[in-house]
Amino acid sequence: MRPDGSDSKRLVSANGLGRIAWSPDGSKIAYEDITGFSGRAVSIISDDGELLAEPLIDVWPVWHSNADLFAITTTPFFLLEVFSLLDSSTIPITPPKPQRIDRQPAWFPDNNTLVFTDDNTGELWTTSVTEANVQPFVADANSLRHGMNPTVSPDGNWLVADWFNQLFLYPLDSRQAVDLGERLGPRLSDAAWNPTSTGIVVRQSDPAGLKIITTDSNLVIDEHFISGPFRQPAWARGESDFNMPIAALGPDGIYIMSPDGKSQELVIERGHSPTWSPDGLRLAYIYNSRLYVGQIFVPLGGGDD
Repeated sequence: MRPDGSDSKRLVSANGLGRIAWSPDGSKIAYEDITGFSGRAVSIISDDGELLAEPLIDVWPVWHSNADLFAITTTPFFLLEVFSLLDSSTIPITPPKPQRIDRQPAWFPDNNTLVFTDDNTGELWTTSVTEANVQPFVADANSLRHGMNPTVSPDGNWLVADWFNQLFLYPLDSRQAVDLGERLGPRLSDAAWNPTSTGIVVRQSDPAGLKIITTDSNLVIDEHFISGPFRQPAWARGESDFNMPIAALGPDGIYIMSPDGKSQELVIERGHSPTWSPDGLRLAYIYNSRLYVGQIFVPLGGGDD
């Protein structure tokens, strides 16, 4: 729908929806149905709602740079798989292991390696798609090896993860954890990178708000705080040369705001789980167990889209 509520179109009707993931080219959406007949399933639709593949008994879809592939966790055995839309095949990439639950995958810049979390221990692991060779993300057993919600920076140089509401930054070349909590304080989670990999937005629970962290080779060089009961932040990505906005769930709907927090606007009422399209013009979100896409900005140059 458009910001004024016109031109609305329901994409999905389900009893409950979870994670939303846009394909890199913005033409497809994978989403979790968390209360279906089979318990949990992932479906793939076009951006106008056409079903592109039968639901998969999996969770946590993460798209590859190739818009026909994504990584998922298969729910019967809690293994990572790669699914191909080209031939509807699934390739297991982590072997069965007692008491290990492989979750929250994220792609490395080589497009062949995944980092993921063992839900039982909280340890970070990596695996190669071609070799299925599971290794600890941090080889040194004396270093911090834990992290939830691993997120790789767009430039492929950093990984940020949270651990018991502490935030840790890992350079991918050295993989030595940097405790951002020592500088920023505790109670931080839900990290999201900006398009240039020079900033991170995180949720702070006490006091409530969003903390914006600016980084460079010296790590944290600046920070500021946007006060308010905001959560689920998502930093838009696109090819525009202006500062891309941040979307976040507020007390009465989804807001977009400038990175400095000076401009805040309620754009979608009664929705949650905002996820930007790759062009930074649309938001996918969930309302009343249904998936919607909102046209937030009109492309530069006009047009009906």
